[in-house]
Amino acid sequence: MTSFQVSDLVAGLKSRHAETRHKAIRELLHFTKTDLREMSQEALTQVLDDFNQQIHALTSSYDNNEKKAGILTIVCLIGGDTETTKSRNIRYAYYLRNVFPTTDLNVLELGAKTMGRLAITLGIKRGEYVESELKRAYEWLAEERNEGKRLSAVMILRELAISMPSYFFQHVNGFFNYIMIPLRDPKEQIRDAAAKALRAALVVTSQREIPEQSNKAHWYIQCYEQSMLSFAEQPGRERGLSRDDHVHGALLILNELLRCSNATWEKKYTSLMQKLDSEQDPSDDMTSLGSKVQSSWTAQNFPDEKNQNTLVYESSICKKLIAEHYEKICLDVMAQQISRAHNVHQMLLLMIPRLAAFNREAYAKRHLKSTINHLITFLRGREKEKAMAFTTLGLICVAVESDVQQYLGRIIEIIKLTLPLKDTPKKRNGSDTPLFNCVTLLGFAMKEDVANEVKELLDPMCATGLSSQLTTCFKELSQNLPSLKKEITDRLLNMLSLILRKKPYAPNNGENQIVQMFTTAMLVEPHDASKLVLALRTLGSFDFEWNNT
Repeated sequence: MTSFQVSDLVAGLKSRHAETRHKAIRELLHFTKTDLREMSQEALTQVLDDFNQQIHALTSSYDNNEKKAGILTIVCLIGGDTETTKSRNIRYAYYLRNVFPTTDLNVLELGAKTMGRLAITLGIKRGEYVESELKRAYEWLAEERNEGKRLSAVMILRELAISMPSYFFQHVNGFFNYIMIPLRDPKEQIRDAAAKALRAALVVTSQREIPEQSNKAHWYIQCYEQSMLSFAEQPGRERGLSRDDHVHGALLILNELLRCSNATWEKKYTSLMQKLDSEQDPSDDMTSLGSKVQSSWTAQNFPDEKNQNTLVYESSICKKLIAEHYEKICLDVMAQQISRAHNVHQMLLLMIPRLAAFNREAYAKRHLKSTINHLITFLRGREKEKAMAFTTLGLICVAVESDVQQYLGRIIEIIKLTLPLKDTPKKRNGSDTPLFNCVTLLGFAMKEDVANEVKELLDPMCATGLSSQLTTCFKELSQNLPSLKKEITDRLLNMLSLILRKKPYAPNNGENQIVQMFTTAMLVEPHDASKLVLALRTLGSFDFEWNNT
């Protein structure tokens, strides 16, 4: 193989077109797992030297597409897993240093995750390498503010905590000394990234603590005290930070402390979000309630990332700290409802179910009424805020269970107002998803106690039209409210019959009509293929056993 052929293999990785890029990744991975293994030692050495030249040039480039190509070349080569390529991994690790610092999120995500993967392969050199990268990240955080360095540092710290927890733990004191700097950065993007790094670090400390090991409580106390300090900060105290910036940083910190203080709730939350949307990453709150922004680079090359993120570990030390200061935390958090900043409201909507779940009795007694009032205000507001508030309202119902009974009438009323009236279908374009989530979670929380209220919602929900979100909602409701299963399946079958057969469903025909739906569907004009596919998938996946008799 010549250097020109190596260049050809790498060229496709620079493409701006995802299809071309993914094809190049598959070809290079195939090459590293087959052709490289069959080469003579001399030929292998030459080819790897050619790859080294390509990687060095690409990772040193000022063009972000070329940087990503260089990183992807490293990913493919370490994926080949031959002994000869392993010996070169330390060189790849130092080439990788060239891509940092940067503010390009795609480069950062891919580069930081690749750094974590490479560190695992370095054998006896991994300790030295991780230590040097941690030291560099801490130095960047300590220096005068530079966006690229701060963003790069927190993303590197997060990935090293995930991939190399034992080595990371040896330097964890430095992490807690410096992480507050980006958590108080004027730029929201940096604060959010720093919170994810804090999340990964708290998983590491939670895994390694021993009950009553009070000498390690200072990490959690340090975080708590910094959050309280941020609530008290005034605008102008730090250059470029507004009052809302301080508050947002404080809420980010408290959210992570709450997350590692109640494993029971976090596991329930994860399970519920997976039921609501199988494609959603429940480990990331911002994707659960807000708009989902996911890097295709990350998804393509690190498919097991979701598994790393959804690990839940509870810190008994942190749980005790939160319990001791619970009422003050609630008061300080709820006081921020007067803020007009969208990111502050977003954090409140994320945190409130966690606060309610941590101490159900105290929350229901002192804060549930004001919370419901606050959410009702949101639900009468703009679409973006309304969407987030519906999901939060459903989660609160799950957290407080029967304590929400006295507010049930108001909750059902606002759901009815948001849904279209019976027999007046509207084109909704997926905007009902959070509302369906709320109804699903309400059914999960109250079971048959809410059956009469949910029954009144079935026709308006059907008026929104068939969607995967409606199907998911109906599937969960039929399991949690079995008394409504026939009502739900009759309505769903009628929707499917109208799509597939162009006429209403007649229950008396039972099984024969379901067969007719499948056969008639083959004759339907393909003017709306997506709706036809959805209808067939729903017909094949939903449990219609009630209607087979």
